[in-house]
Amino acid sequence: DLFKNKLPLPMNECRYMFGCTLESKLESGQCFIRYQVVDDDGKPLKNPEFKTVVGPIIITKNPCAYAGDIMKLEAVDLPELDCLKDVIVFSTQGYRPDCNKIAGSDLDGDHYFVYWGQQLQPSGTIEPLEYKTQSPSSDSIPITADNVKDYCLSLLGATSYGEIYNLHAIVVDQNQEKHPKRTCQKLAIEMAEMFSAAIDSGKTGYQIDRNRIKEIRKIVGNKYPDFLMKNPSYESQSILGILYRRALEFKNQHSTLFKGHDMNDSTNSSTKHNTILS
Repeated sequence: DLFKNKLPLPMNECRYMFGCTLESKLESGQCFIRYQVVDDDGKPLKNPEFKTVVGPIIITKNPCAYAGDIMKLEAVDLPELDCLKDVIVFSTQGYRPDCNKIAGSDLDGDHYFVYWGQQLQPSGTIEPLEYKTQSPSSDSIPITADNVKDYCLSLLGATSYGEIYNLHAIVVDQNQEKHPKRTCQKLAIEMAEMFSAAIDSGKTGYQIDRNRIKEIRKIVGNKYPDFLMKNPSYESQSILGILYRRALEFKNQHSTLFKGHDMNDSTNSSTKHNTILS
């Protein structure tokens, strides 16, 4: 997990949970979270215990392609919502739903990383992007087998969102624009918007411009930052690259500790944690 830049966090200070919304007294910028307390092995207590979070929380979606997709909200206690457990309830108030400010979420099964501890506190916030909604085809004619066939054929060789995200990681890591906030580079924002559109392409039919992907490839080259663990690679000078190489160094110096262990198996950890991908 450390090789993949996954940071262990105490389980009772964070969750990976579904998001929902409900007509309630929640105001814009507020949310409701009631979670089940677990032990150090991630298992519910023998006598089930639930706690309501009160205070500031950090929320985002994984993977997080743009710094503005990380939001601060205020968790409040609303007893009328106590029946909703291990989900985050968003407000319905405001000019734009809070959930939509997080990577353009539309609550169609979206999961969120939510943290209410004290150790991880961003120094500031960045304005969320106005992600453009890609509308599905509005043709009123009945869909035929030929339509389905044509659509499936159009996906052959199409750019996957995994490929887009890896390319986004290269753009951010290289930071050719020398931007103080790497994910706010113009090209990085373009890639973040492209990634958001690709995620929903299954329901919208939207297809990424393959030629544009090739153009960006020419700009950044074909090598990946080493922390992505893909070849060919280069030594990343970002914090992710530094953490990755330190993890490798630690493993090599203590090789006997890891003998016989699958480094990708989180069950080998003596204390279980939630993780957030940096």
